[in-house]
Amino acid sequence: MIRFFRNIRQKLAAENNVSKYLRYAIGEILLVVIGILIALQINNWNENRKDQQKLENIYALVVEDLKNDINEITNIMKDEKPRKLIINKVLDGKMTDKEFKDCERCMSLINGYPDWAVDQRGFNLLNNYSNNSSLMENSLQLIITQFYTKYLVEFSGDDLLRSQNLEKNLFDWEKNEPWYADFITERDYSGYINYALNSQDFKNRIATYRLLHFDIYTPLLEDYINDANIIIQLINNKTKPND
Repeated sequence: MIRFFRNIRQKLAAENNVSKYLRYAIGEILLVVIGILIALQINNWNENRKDQQKLENIYALVVEDLKNDINEITNIMKDEKPRKLIINKVLDGKMTDKEFKDCERCMSLINGYPDWAVDQRGFNLLNNYSNNSSLMENSLQLIITQFYTKYLVEFSGDDLLRSQNLEKNLFDWEKNEPWYADFITERDYSGYINYALNSQDFKNRIATYRLLHFDIYTPLLEDYINDANIIIQLINNKTKPND
């Protein structure tokens, strides 16, 4: 093809036909420019397609993370229901020494919290993608970012409150309760059981635990599940193939 154009150019030049030669030269230049523009357009199209595929892969990971979170939270709430029943029974003064002693959960009734954290793999990738892309105007990306930002802040504050409450309980018992050494080393629980069933101080502490864990934390988990399901639906609607 290049040889073909060169032969035409040489023939026109040999004929000394300046106007035809100039028209041909301009046409040739235009063809080259058009070819370059087409090549650039194809390259841009390929890059955009790669970006879009990368974004859809990130969305798929976000969905996977959210589904994992929902499953874990559902199991946590199911597992924690018996704890709330025990707490209410102790607060109502309806639990006997034997019931408390035979109750596996009772020895750590307010000494810990579920070990769970938001899965951020997909969110972190989305942040990196957004920082290196001009497509952050995408409303779905903004919705996902707002979702994670909100709940990471709320869970962080809630975790801090519950952690401080746990530390306070252990510190106070260590300083003030003679049964603490036997309890913490699992040698003898009798002193702790007597304290748990007959002390107003313990009732106050488990009332605070119930407030932090069941009245504040659990509703937050439920809200997270509801909003996570909305995000999953939005992503599925965005990425499903067109019919």
